[in-house]
Amino acid sequence: MKRSSLALKGQPPYVDGMVKSGFPTRQTFRASVVVGAIAAFLGAARPASAAQVVVPVAIWTLGSGGASWSTEIRVTNRSNQVQTFRVLDFIGYRISFAPGTFEVPANQTVSLGAYDLLSAKPFCAGLGVSPAYYGAFVVDLGPSLEIRAGILAGTFPGIVGGLDTCDFETCPSWQGGYPHPPPNSVYCVDGAGPLFENTGDFFPPGTPIYLSWLHTQPSHRTNISLYNPDLATATVSVSIEAGDGSAPVSTEVAVPGHSVVQLNDVFSTEPFISIRVHNGEASAAADATLSSSTRLYAIGWIIASQNNTVAVSQPR
Repeated sequence: MKRSSLALKGQPPYVDGMVKSGFPTRQTFRASVVVGAIAAFLGAARPASAAQVVVPVAIWTLGSGGASWSTEIRVTNRSNQVQTFRVLDFIGYRISFAPGTFEVPANQTVSLGAYDLLSAKPFCAGLGVSPAYYGAFVVDLGPSLEIRAGILAGTFPGIVGGLDTCDFETCPSWQGGYPHPPPNSVYCVDGAGPLFENTGDFFPPGTPIYLSWLHTQPSHRTNISLYNPDLATATVSVSIEAGDGSAPVSTEVAVPGHSVVQLNDVFSTEPFISIRVHNGEASAAADATLSSSTRLYAIGWIIASQNNTVAVSQPR
């Protein structure tokens, strides 16, 4: 599969990421810690530049119940001149990363998989039997550019053949753009899901971050991802209450520097299971308020266990 005609300018040396844990999966409540490559540029506090945005992605991830996740990214240039955007940093899991600059032709929209933004292109024999490649890009947009990320949610029928070969095919950008063993019909995500747009920059320390539309019913699993771009460990206060404003529960989570911590299936166990008990079958609604000692970004993932469809709660 031929790649996008986007021009990639420069591929600086990269640092291999360290790994722990997974993306949205059915698990007991625990913190999934992800320590990524530390890029030279760690970003400025919100809203230092209206052009800097955080773009959460699943590059390729397998989840519970045969779920498969990837991301298509589209960048639109509304001007009559070529514009550029720069991928400054990646905060995530099991990924090698290098900053890169891309060109977008005048009055065009370009499509690429999240994999294409890595620049370092680390995949070869490292996919493993249960891939879990995800995180968030920090992107500096040029003037007149708009960026949108579509989370693609599908099902994965199972491993076909070995994953220890470098004889890869490549998914089209609209299925995630990542390399994989043949065939495309098995490994590429032929699904659809929620769209991230107007995501904004990291929230400054001490700023309330609101996540609404969390789901307490056992038929769904709610995961919360916390992205810390700074070198210092973040102390994050997580407070969740039922939709009727009662049964509040609070806890603190440590997010190591330049990492992601994911809270998995939060209403299935302590400390938040009491909110599920409070709601019973009468309601599924819950809302979270977060605050961090460092800059932070947060996303809520609401996944239906029956068919792995997903909704997202963007921070406000």
